[in-house]
Amino acid sequence: MLHSLIAVNAPLTEKPSPQSYSLNGVEVTTAMIAIGLAIVSWLRSEFKSKSAAADAEAALIKSLQQELTDKDEEIDKQRILIWKLEKEVRMLRQAMEYSGGPFQSSGERISN
Repeated sequence: MLHSLIAVNAPLTEKPSPQSYSLNGVEVTTAMIAIGLAIVSWLRSEFKSKSAAADAEAALIKSLQQELTDKDEEIDKQRILIWKLEKEVRMLRQAMEYSGGPFQSSGERISN
């Protein structure tokens, strides 16, 4: 029992702070922090590049959709023009049949 009283009343001694570990003169803690920061930096740049790639892809898709819309409108205009020209050709053929056939500019009939 006397031992337990002495141990309780003994002054507390401070333990020395742990020394930092070093590997080839480089502190391991510093190296781990540097590696962690490098990984975080790489992940950020990877995320930014993927985000930029996705933005570029979205812009390209939008541009191609607009180009497709423009081409579709142009095709529709050409179809309308073709339809009008075909109608005009039919009317000219009917006029030629009604008048008796094609004529030269001198007024003479063209024979087949």
